[in-house]
Amino acid sequence: MRLNTAVTMSLVTIRAHWSYARAIVVGEWFALSLLATGCGEASHDAIRIGGAGWFSSPTVTAADNLVGIQIAVDEANAAGGVLGRRLELVVADDHGVGTDAARVAEQFVNDPSIVAVVGHSISQAMLGAVSIYDGHLAAVGSTTTAPGLTNVSHWFFRAARSDAALGAQLAGFAIAQHWNRIAILYENDDYGRMLARSFRSRAEHLGGTVVSNDSFIDGDSDLTIFAKMYARLQPDVIVVICTDGSARAFLQAAVAHHLKSHIIGADGWTASLATTPSADGVFVPSAFLPDDNRPRAEYYRERFRARYGREPDAVSALAYDAARAVIAAIAQGGATRQGVQRALASKEFVVDGASGAVRFKDGDRVGSGGGLVQVRDGKFNTYLRWPDEP
Repeated sequence: MRLNTAVTMSLVTIRAHWSYARAIVVGEWFALSLLATGCGEASHDAIRIGGAGWFSSPTVTAADNLVGIQIAVDEANAAGGVLGRRLELVVADDHGVGTDAARVAEQFVNDPSIVAVVGHSISQAMLGAVSIYDGHLAAVGSTTTAPGLTNVSHWFFRAARSDAALGAQLAGFAIAQHWNRIAILYENDDYGRMLARSFRSRAEHLGGTVVSNDSFIDGDSDLTIFAKMYARLQPDVIVVICTDGSARAFLQAAVAHHLKSHIIGADGWTASLATTPSADGVFVPSAFLPDDNRPRAEYYRERFRARYGREPDAVSALAYDAARAVIAAIAQGGATRQGVQRALASKEFVVDGASGAVRFKDGDRVGSGGGLVQVRDGKFNTYLRWPDEP
């Protein structure tokens, strides 16, 4: 994701009892968070953790990312804190840009009171910050999926699965359905290229044939051209890797040209797409399933509903899980930077998250979590659950 305007970053100390009653959209939340600047000095006995991401992005999911982190902090404090001390969250907006994220990382590293970081939320930002955290401060990304982050630092971990792992799993699903003739359409950015490459490699390894492999530039391409081409090719399945706006445009074109192919979307597709009539029947991977009835998933869903009156999505759930991993590492390793890093890197480390068990190997999440949803009756419905175990 890109931002062309220069912005000045600020660190905001957010008290764990912060009320979210009025924070319905990101604009309101961010305005409220700015009001907290200068509210007073941090408590001397508090354990402070950083929260980094593109929280000012004009999307609800950006706000949801921060809400997920805050719910985990509130939960820990309501239970008496960690190691007998309350938690404080220090929030910094990186605007999804690597250079801004690097400045955030420097501020966190140079603040000795901060013992760990939850974030960043965008791969491009994390790539800009990870070398600064290395050797100094453990960071657990929420929705950073770039394969280039695998094993990049012993101090970086992520709650989301990498694009390489997800692409391979989606390919396995497609081939298992005997959808052997495959078209791939992807947005020509790092995310699109990586996920498309992973899917294609695994699909061809399993005996599938990619009959068309096409890219486009978001907002600058006529997606009806691809719908017309696929109507002639008639692939068994079309894998569409992009964000919501382009997804809607392609789905509408697919209906207009009477495509009969199955369609698999990307994990960047949000639940709002389900209300688009042309989305009916589409498969979408999601780290958080709408009907997951496991205790931790139910707990998170109830807390989110209580604050917003709507269902949480995978973005907020992964942010919650990343924060729970940091909090559990503090409890296990102690309230020091080295202790947190050692706990997260331990082979025995595991924490129960909203999306399933969270554990790490080479910084990547081990196992799957979540599953595949299908759009039916204007909403996401669970189609299958990925196994939690690797």
